[in-house]
Amino acid sequence: MTILGCAMSWAAAVRLRDLDRLRDRSADDLTQSNAIERTRELANTATQLYALVRLAPVGIVELDASSGLLTANDQWHALSGTRLDQSLGSGWAVTIHPDDVERLTAERAVHVAEQEASATHARFEAVSSRLPCEQPL
Repeated sequence: MTILGCAMSWAAAVRLRDLDRLRDRSADDLTQSNAIERTRELANTATQLYALVRLAPVGIVELDASSGLLTANDQWHALSGTRLDQSLGSGWAVTIHPDDVERLTAERAVHVAEQEASATHARFEAVSSRLPCEQPL
């Protein structure tokens, strides 16, 4: 190979290296841009979901895997007659009608074992001694 041929090969290799770096940066930028856009979409969805949960005319609770209360909407607290600090952990369970506890416990165990979300209905007895009423749990 001649000196000219070596120089052209070297120049081509340098140019290819530069193009590879440019491609990698572009891919990283695109990935970052997609992540930012997806994060915005998820934030918007979370905001909408939070608003729906707050405004829903039913009691909604979020429980952890051990059935401890993480959060509940205002409607749940109004219907149950409890405050958030009273309901956290297992405190919410005292509002459940005694006839529904066994069924709810069994249903919850199945959903936790299968790692899936669940929705059910249960009667609960308000702490303030109002009449028991039925609301989604």
